[in-house]
Amino acid sequence: MTCVNSAKDSVRGERIAIKKLVKPFQNETYAKRAFRELKLMKMVNHKNVIGLLNLFSPAHSIEDFEDV
Repeated sequence: MTCVNSAKDSVRGERIAIKKLVKPFQNETYAKRAFRELKLMKMVNHKNVIGLLNLFSPAHSIEDFEDV
């Protein structure tokens, strides 16, 4: 399950999209899909496609790491 929201980056002053992936590593298929999407977003440079600006996890340790 994913959730995408629109926001304004207060530092850049630009509109951005925030995508939350819920438990992207719950199985191997989801993990591969999440990794592939992140890798492609980092590589894409096109005016009509949103690229990857930042990536973080709210988890405090690797054991708690379930959301991206």
